[in-house]
Amino acid sequence: MSTPAPQPPPAPVYQPAPPTNTLAIVSLVLAFLCGPAGFVTGIIALRQTKRTGEGGSGLAIAGIVLGAVQLVALLLVLVVFALGAVVTDQFGTTCSEIRSDGSASSVRSCS
Repeated sequence: MSTPAPQPPPAPVYQPAPPTNTLAIVSLVLAFLCGPAGFVTGIIALRQTKRTGEGGSGLAIAGIVLGAVQLVALLLVLVVFALGAVVTDQFGTTCSEIRSDGSASSVRSCS
């Protein structure tokens, strides 16, 4: 008697990838358009991906990072403008004096 031929191994079972969280995609897009919105939606999307097992946590993290960078840059610009306003003595009266009558001919700038 002859021995039977060996059987091929069974085909691997295909596991589809989990769906990508839509809010994670929105977070990444908003991070380029409006940093603070991308930051907030990224945090929400990251929590959702952890809770539901959806994909897209990398997109959410990228939205958080890009949004945070833009948020910090925005805050720095606001601080620079605020300091500039203080240094220039309340919004532009740097070195000029206006007399109490307020006429245009009474403006005197120091040189």
